[in-house]
Amino acid sequence: MKSRFSFYGKVKDPIRRVLKLLCGGNDPPTFIQGYDYSNLTDEQHTQLQDWVGMNISKDIHWSTAIGIIEASEQIVAEAVANANIPPKETE
Repeated sequence: MKSRFSFYGKVKDPIRRVLKLLCGGNDPPTFIQGYDYSNLTDEQHTQLQDWVGMNISKDIHWSTAIGIIEASEQIVAEAVANANIPPKETE
């Protein structure tokens, strides 16, 4: 049954799924979860940037790690704004 809030239903860890797609199908670090990067420490941000830099898809190798990180967050935000996925749950 589809969510009443979303056409496509709830997606677990959409930020992870987008990063995986943009980074050659490789699994992002396990601390990447949810809809954005708001829960990361400074050290985790650095680790993420390094991971992205090492795993950028060969089709967009000319991009930057920071660009991929920002793009993945924007893709998720637009999916929420368009009601493709429900908003981030508040705690």
